[in-house]
Amino acid sequence: MNIINVVKFINPKYKVKMFHDELATHDAINNSKKNQNRFSERLKQIFAFLVTLRNVVKR
Repeated sequence: MNIINVVKFINPKYKVKMFHDELATHDAINNSKKNQNRFSERLKQIFAFLVTLRNVVKR
């Protein structure tokens, strides 16, 4: 999976210019890093929420 597919997977709204090769521009790489960070933060929040939910149900 190349960087562009990763970017599109994480942020579907990201408009990709026609790249004729696997090398994305510096910009696309930076955006993907930013989006991955945002994505993982969101996952952490959801996971924490699920854990608290499980603890409440156990009581």
